[in-house]
Amino acid sequence: MLSSRQSGPIQAPEDPETREIVERTAALVGTHGLLMERRLLAVNVNDERYDFLRSRQDHPYYDFYRRKVVEHELTPDAEPSGDLLLFTCPPQGITRKEFGALKLTAQFVARYGMSFWRDLIHCVTMNPNPLFEFVKTSDINFSLLLRLVDAYEMALEPYKKSCLHRTNPKETVLEGFFYLVQGEKHSEEVGVQLATIDLHAFVSGLDFIASREVGQLLPPGVLSTQMRSGALPPSDEDDDDDDDDDDDDDDDATLEVHHPSPEEHQYYPFTYPQGITPKQLGIIKLIALFLVRYGWGFWVGLHTRLILKPHLPFGFLYSPDRSYHLLFNWLTNVYVGVMPAPGRLRLSPAAREIILDGFFYLLEDGSDIATSDLHAFVGGIDYFAKRENYEKSALLPQHPSYTFR
Repeated sequence: MLSSRQSGPIQAPEDPETREIVERTAALVGTHGLLMERRLLAVNVNDERYDFLRSRQDHPYYDFYRRKVVEHELTPDAEPSGDLLLFTCPPQGITRKEFGALKLTAQFVARYGMSFWRDLIHCVTMNPNPLFEFVKTSDINFSLLLRLVDAYEMALEPYKKSCLHRTNPKETVLEGFFYLVQGEKHSEEVGVQLATIDLHAFVSGLDFIASREVGQLLPPGVLSTQMRSGALPPSDEDDDDDDDDDDDDDDDATLEVHHPSPEEHQYYPFTYPQGITPKQLGIIKLIALFLVRYGWGFWVGLHTRLILKPHLPFGFLYSPDRSYHLLFNWLTNVYVGVMPAPGRLRLSPAAREIILDGFFYLLEDGSDIATSDLHAFVGGIDYFAKRENYEKSALLPQHPSYTFR
C-alpha cells in the first residue's frame, strides 16, 4: 500500500543514477517479493544510495519506490509459464566458466546467506573481476542468480552453526570459494588443476535435487551426457577427448587415497574398504545422499528394485566385509549435517517411484557413463561437509579431481 505521508505529488529522484537504482530495486522487489528487499538491504548495508529502503516513510523517495514496486507487481510476467530454467545451458552471451561461477555463487549464498554475499560483493568491488559481473543488480544475469539461489535454498540446509571457535570464518569461506572458481593447483605433489568442468560438477547434485522438488526447473542430467550432447561445450582449457577411452579402466581401478595419521585426524584409523573402486565409492555416496534427503521410503524402494534387477552393480553392498557398511553409515552421518533431515517425510508410492527413477537414471545413463559423474553429483555436499564438519570428514575429497589423482 502506498504511503499517505505526502499530500502532494510523489517526488522522483532528480539524479539519474539514484533514479536508476530506485527503479531497478523496485523492479527486483516487484518481481521476486519482499525477500529480495531484505537481501538488497543486507548486501548494501553501508551504501547511502539505498537509504530509501532503511528510512522508508521518512525518505523522500520511498513513495516513488513503492509506486514502482506496485507497478511491477501488477505487470503480467513476461516469461511464459512453461519457460523452465535450464541448469546446464548457459544464457546467450555467457561463457561456460562464467555460468559455472554463477552457479557456484548461488550455492554458497544458499548455504551461507547474506553475510557471504555481502563479503563477496565487497571483495570483487575492491578487486574488480569481470567473471563476477552477475552480482551487480544491473547485470542481465542477476535475475538468473536469484532464481538459482531460491532453488538451492530449498535443497540445502542453511548453515547456522557457530563459527566462533574458528579464526576469520568468513575469510575462510571466501578463500574456499575463490579456490574453487580459480582452479588453482592443489599442491606440487598432486599437480592437478581444477578445470572449468569441476564448477558444474560441484553443483550437479543440487541441480538435480532442486529440479525434482522446485517448480519450473529442468533436470540437468549427468555431467558426461551434458558434455557429449553439447549442453556444456568444451572449454578452452580442454585439449582433447582422449580421456574418454579410460572410463572403463577407472571403474575397475582400486581407489588410492591418503589416509590421515593420528596426528592429522581423531578418527584415525578409519579408512576406505580395501580394494574399493571409484565407482563403488560413488554408488555408496549416492545412496547415502538420497537416503538423507528422502528417508527410508527411498531405502525400501531401492532394495525392492535390487531384488527385481539383480544384474545391477550393487553386489558389493552385500559383502560380508563390514567396512562397506561402516563407510555407508559414516557418509550418511556426514551428509545429515548438510542436507535437510527428512523428519517424518512419508513418500507416496508414486513419489517413491519418481525418486527411484531419478536415482537409477544417474547410474544407467548409457553403458559408457563416466565414474566421475557419481562423484560429481555429490561434490558440493562433500565440500560443505568437509569444510564444516572436519571431525567427521577426513576422507571426503573437495572436488571430483581428488578422487582420481
